Amino acid sequence: MNKNIFFRFDADDGTRHGLGHFYRTKKIIDYLKSKFTNYKFYLVIKKNLYGTKIIKQNIKIPIIFFDNNFFKKKFDKKKDIFVVDTFQKDRKLIKFLSKKGLSLILFDQTKIEHLKKGLIINGISFANKKIFSKHKGLKIYQGPKYILLDKSYSVKKDIKLNYEIKNAIVSSGGADKKNFLYFVTKTLSNFDLKKIFVIVGKSVKKNNKIFSLRKNKKIHLIINKDKIKKYFDLADVSFVTGGTVMFESISTGTPTLAFKNYNHQKYAMKYFSKLNCVITQNNTKSFTKNQILSFFDYSKKNFSSLYKNNVKVIDGKGFDRVCKIIYNYLSL
Repeated sequence: MNKNIFFRFDADDGTRHGLGHFYRTKKIIDYLKSKFTNYKFYLVIKKNLYGTKIIKQNIKIPIIFFDNNFFKKKFDKKKDIFVVDTFQKDRKLIKFLSKKGLSLILFDQTKIEHLKKGLIINGISFANKKIFSKHKGLKIYQGPKYILLDKSYSVKKDIKLNYEIKNAIVSSGGADKKNFLYFVTKTLSNFDLKKIFVIVGKSVKKNNKIFSLRKNKKIHLIINKDKIKKYFDLADVSFVTGGTVMFESISTGTPTLAFKNYNHQKYAMKYFSKLNCVITQNNTKSFTKNQILSFFDYSKKNFSSLYKNNVKVIDGKGFDRVCKIIYNYLSL
């Protein structure tokens, strides 16, 4: 039977959501299109000038705008499937779809009291709240092994026998609206480092202050690169925000200092801090030289145990696990 899959997520310039949900959804869409060639795919997004532009440039499937008129549309429970990735939001939508008996695949949803069937994959929000259900029709997968990263993160670099801090990586993972890249890189430029790799994403605007540092020979701006794992592998220490790039850094075994960029990141940061995977920092502007020195000293003393612990906690195989779970669910 031909079926329709609707993907609901948000994307903007980093003001509220950023592009993490978009990139995660894109990976899943690419996988499912290769497996279910007879299915029709649709995007369900809110009208947002910046987010819509980025989405249209990267995913060539029809867009349905998510507004008040959306709830007037008719759906078929035998043919229509919804994938919702809005990080614990859209409860009205989920309840609406659930009442209609549609098949649901939800990412990072913890409010499940009205759900009796569906598939929930909580690779991030489990750090805030683990969920359980008595309904056999509701399948729940939660924990760090379901964090969805690019498949390249399943391949681990060789552990360094003579660990020294020569290279660093800095990444905000999105539009860098708060100038994280500039503040951290500017501070690091005063240290005796050989190379500082700065990941500048596609959403970073041309007037971002990070570009004022490009003449510094030790600073290497990595601009618009889809594959960035090799720079984590080249780095001896990592300075990242608390979203997907924090998970990427942990997965490579790189000693990681994570900064809170959005409030919802605090749960995952706290969780991985308790597991000794990261050192956390709340504010980039209060970031001091002594804190960097302390982080460097900690990394030197504990590199071997940090590496072994981190690559075990996030093994980088989450993409394969999640895709297999979704494939089996859709094949029932």
